[in-house]
Amino acid sequence: MNIRNNYEKVYYENPLIWEKERYLNAEIERAKLVLKWIPHDVDSILDVGCGNGTFVNYASASHSVVGVDFSWTALQQVKTPCCRGNIEFLPFPDKSFDIVTAMEVLEHLPYNSYMRSIEEIARVSKHLVLITVPYKERLTLKLAICPECGCAFHRWYHMRSFTKPRLTDLFSNVPNPLHMVRLEGAFTIKYIPFVSYPLRLVWLRFGRRFPFESICPQCGFKKEASTEYARALSKKADKKADFFKRIERLIPIKITKYRWWIALYKKNEIIALTP
Repeated sequence: MNIRNNYEKVYYENPLIWEKERYLNAEIERAKLVLKWIPHDVDSILDVGCGNGTFVNYASASHSVVGVDFSWTALQQVKTPCCRGNIEFLPFPDKSFDIVTAMEVLEHLPYNSYMRSIEEIARVSKHLVLITVPYKERLTLKLAICPECGCAFHRWYHMRSFTKPRLTDLFSNVPNPLHMVRLEGAFTIKYIPFVSYPLRLVWLRFGRRFPFESICPQCGFKKEASTEYARALSKKADKKADFFKRIERLIPIKITKYRWWIALYKKNEIIALTP
């Protein structure tokens, strides 16, 4: 097994990242918002990258929901029908579900599997696809540093940042093309750019040492840590983040920036995107 597959397995099978306490705020709000976006005539939902089931467990009260994820550890918390699977080769026939959702998934995919995964999502969808991704994320502001080789990588292994044009054309070149029908931002951050930007540069220089939680994607170095040690590292990093958040709260509000965006796509019909 190569380093890439090995560190993915170690990271996504780590029970610490699937603790329910980490999914009580933003993840629950995202699940509620996504469910509101799903049309009333939709019966079946496939959630790709369902994780520990935050969305599928919530949506199962009103829809027929299936979850699929790479992590066995995460799937232990899913209360709806689910299976372990690879997003590049989804184990379902063409047009199996009325809608396919992928929330906070595409930003994690390496280059070689990114387009293949988009094609698979489109293939198993009968009518609709719903995507949520971080919007215009500055990847360099959330780096972890390997203590062995010095490799800097995103704390949560995000590998790309999304803009409005990129989202608009996301499914335009796949064998089963879909067209965007709705795009909106959510979870706003408000700040003055010419003041906030220098603060973020300081954060990049002095505060970017996030906890080294699993395995380096470059050299394969592992940090064998007890639960108590991992929590201590996270608490230290969170204190640094809270310090900069407190400073930014003192800045007068001028401009709004979205943390993540939600996009809805439909097959076989071109509908103008409303601003």
